[in-house]
Amino acid sequence: MEVAIVGAGVGGCYLGYRLTHDGSPRLRGRVGLYEASGRVGGRLWSVELPGLPGGHAELGGMRFHDQLHLVSDLIQHLGLGAQVEDFHFGQPENFTYVRGGRFRQRELTAEALAKHPGVLPYRLRPSEQGRGIAELEAWGVEAAVPGFGSLRSRYHAAFDAGRWDEAGALAEEYARSKDGALLDGARLHEQSWWSLLTLVLGQEAIQLLQDTGGYDGLAANGNASDWLDVLFHAPVSGRYRCLTGGFDTLPRALHERFLSAGGTTRPRHLLRRIDRSTAPEGGRAYVLHFECPDRDGQSPRWRRVRARAVMLALPQHALARLDPETFLLQDPGVRHGLESVRGVSAVKLFLAYPFPWWERMGVTKGRSTTDLPLRQLWYWRGTTPESSGPGLLLAAYASGTDAEYWSSLRSGEPFPDAPGGSGPIQLPNVAPASRRMVARAHAMLLELHGVEDAPLPIAARCQDWSTSPHGAAWHVWREHAVSREVIPAMRRPLADEEVFIVSDCWSHDPGSVHGSLGAAECTLQDHLGLAWPSWLRREGTRLGPRDLKARHLPEGGTPWR
Repeated sequence: MEVAIVGAGVGGCYLGYRLTHDGSPRLRGRVGLYEASGRVGGRLWSVELPGLPGGHAELGGMRFHDQLHLVSDLIQHLGLGAQVEDFHFGQPENFTYVRGGRFRQRELTAEALAKHPGVLPYRLRPSEQGRGIAELEAWGVEAAVPGFGSLRSRYHAAFDAGRWDEAGALAEEYARSKDGALLDGARLHEQSWWSLLTLVLGQEAIQLLQDTGGYDGLAANGNASDWLDVLFHAPVSGRYRCLTGGFDTLPRALHERFLSAGGTTRPRHLLRRIDRSTAPEGGRAYVLHFECPDRDGQSPRWRRVRARAVMLALPQHALARLDPETFLLQDPGVRHGLESVRGVSAVKLFLAYPFPWWERMGVTKGRSTTDLPLRQLWYWRGTTPESSGPGLLLAAYASGTDAEYWSSLRSGEPFPDAPGGSGPIQLPNVAPASRRMVARAHAMLLELHGVEDAPLPIAARCQDWSTSPHGAAWHVWREHAVSREVIPAMRRPLADEEVFIVSDCWSHDPGSVHGSLGAAECTLQDHLGLAWPSWLRREGTRLGPRDLKARHLPEGGTPWR
């Protein structure tokens, strides 16, 4: 084996596709892809529920936006462009249900709250009264980087207009302002986002942001510098997109092309250790030790694979669980890199109903939020002008401590599909929702919408991303980590070894498809000598920090590269 890729998520599938189609001037030969589970896609996983053909529940990642050229151009290149459609966020008619108060989101704008400053059930400071939720957060951001809002708006206006020099200059101006900022005597990367907010907002205002934001921002409390980077590069009012066939159509399309070009895939191969070795023809090689089921599918057995190069498209959890004797884990720099990010747990619960009863309350799309353990619910699929039928909700999307609530309810009798369905889901690494989990979620949905009765669910699907082999739904940068230094260092952590770590965990956008693809593309270009893809726009494509010492890094280039 010339190249062994471990991990068949979108990043691993992309590596396999590029290496088999575009080749590497340094590595020529067979490419093998090894995956611990029985499926391709990693944290992209789209499933259909019985009675809802074509209605894909996204158990993992679910959206991208137009400025992510690496994602959008790849989708077009693979012939998936016809599947792209709009993905809807919060709508004015959606609900926010906190501390027993039920509000439409149009009632929580700055204009509405200025007219009724005491309507929210929070004891806000006089200076915080009348500010919308977005304005409270923006207040904290401006305290950290004065002029942030203006810089962000101007940057995205230039980006959308294709004024690349101007957009690049504004991005650099923002980076200089952020890197030079001091708050309470500390640099932004040295403190958490939560600690930053406490310098500006009262505890009740912070709790308001926590309760209405949908995510457990305190459990996912990364360093303030990298949190601001994600916010700066998120479009101010850009359109988010999704794929009608499910987001895992992307890795599956990459994987199909990888196989057609001669690549091989080995499912249910769990990497346990990597040893140094010597290639038969001389030079460095590696032996990968995999645990995999024997022919009866039950008893574990060991398989050894020899390769000239190893590409680990794995999350932090899987890398940290390798045998401690693995030479990679003996290096202090690798251990520092592994500890520079922290995993965030998350659970998703989808419920299908015989009809979309929530439409009676005037909601058809978008997202509602609450301080109930549901935290977020998305109106995934309702009726259409052409037909009527079952409705689908992402009924609970909880992270952090709220995810632990649902994780504790996973055990017990599974919730059955309605008669005629396929029964509880039996795909690997996903547990069906339990009866008690569904019952509690259904009761909370009624409370949030202010209704006393609604039909019972007819099917349910649940995924807990805190379990192995993933160990987390996404990651955040820890305080004191300087991500722009750690990211390129982790791609090839040992300069004299052909072992690469290619993971969204160590990117400027952890937990995203863009983070995975960007890490893969940087590794392919900087270390393996692949050229810029012909299908990928250069201007406006932000791959991430590059390894300036890499032997194969192209000369010159724009700030985007």
